Amino acid sequence: MIFEYLKWRGDISFSHNKFNKIDALILSRMVYIPFDGILEGDGILKNLLEKFLASKKNLKKVIMKEDIELAEILLKSTRFNNLKLSAYVNNIDLKIEKQFSAVVVRIDKNTKIVLFRGTDRTVVGWKEDFNMSFQDHIPAQLESIQYLKKIMEEDDSDIIIAGHSKGGNLAIYSSVFIDEAYKGRIKKVYNFDGPGFNDEIINHSGYEEILDRIETYIPQDAVVGLLLERREEPFVVSSSEKSIMQHDIYTWNIDRTDFVYVNSISKDSQLLKKSVKLWLNSISVEERKEFIDLLFTAISSVNLDIKEIITNWKQGISLLIKTTQEPVLMDMLQKSIKIFLDYNPKK
Repeated sequence: MIFEYLKWRGDISFSHNKFNKIDALILSRMVYIPFDGILEGDGILKNLLEKFLASKKNLKKVIMKEDIELAEILLKSTRFNNLKLSAYVNNIDLKIEKQFSAVVVRIDKNTKIVLFRGTDRTVVGWKEDFNMSFQDHIPAQLESIQYLKKIMEEDDSDIIIAGHSKGGNLAIYSSVFIDEAYKGRIKKVYNFDGPGFNDEIINHSGYEEILDRIETYIPQDAVVGLLLERREEPFVVSSSEKSIMQHDIYTWNIDRTDFVYVNSISKDSQLLKKSVKLWLNSISVEERKEFIDLLFTAISSVNLDIKEIITNWKQGISLLIKTTQEPVLMDMLQKSIKIFLDYNPKK
């Protein structure tokens, strides 16, 4: 687990033990810490975390309670606490349905890592994720290109790009579409259980150019990481949890500086992957858009909590069916449930 790794390696600097994929995973979770009003311009992680932890208001903003523990451990970690952070952004735009957040961390004098945050608890953040099923390019993806370009224009540092969930998707997307002049400086792209892409992006020449530098990791009961398509073959990681809860990277099993791997995704995930593909093939792009628009309008109207929907999706769908009177949404929900009927995650 992440915390065990930090206890084992937290006192060893990158100059003595080089940056690795577990460090990238940790920083991909660190980017979820809300630095709004704390990080303006540049800042040292230790100082930023001290300010964050000193405010009860800030602590209430975290997505997961483990993020507070992570902040406390990173504060004391000589491996991480002197890292320099910059270019923090957190942009929410309800009108265009965009949720985008990122930060840059300088690992050493020659290397920066660009970190894209995954989806937060906002309805608009999750709506944007679902929009990937019918939009070729969502707003956060488009902003990720401009963000990466701006960072690469600052100096000639080598670049690593990383992110978890939607952040992993943005990491790959930005590396695919960044100007050719910058591509050679990208040394590695880490995608931790981020969704894939549609055929237009999969077949883009830029994907082929960056393919040998992409590393995608998904848990054995993957859900998010199986959505849509990808070119790279993902590594499958063992987790201490089950089903959708494996999306939580705090549950991923780690052995020293690497993950604990399994041979393939579970039978449940294999079935889910087929069900999602069947759903996408059975419903037109126009129907997907209408369904998702109506679905999130319904979610907003009944004040459903996004986290509760994810952890108990059957109950969430049941509540939607009971409360909505929209016939198109009802029809699409029933059609979707029928397609996914065979997908029954283990309890």
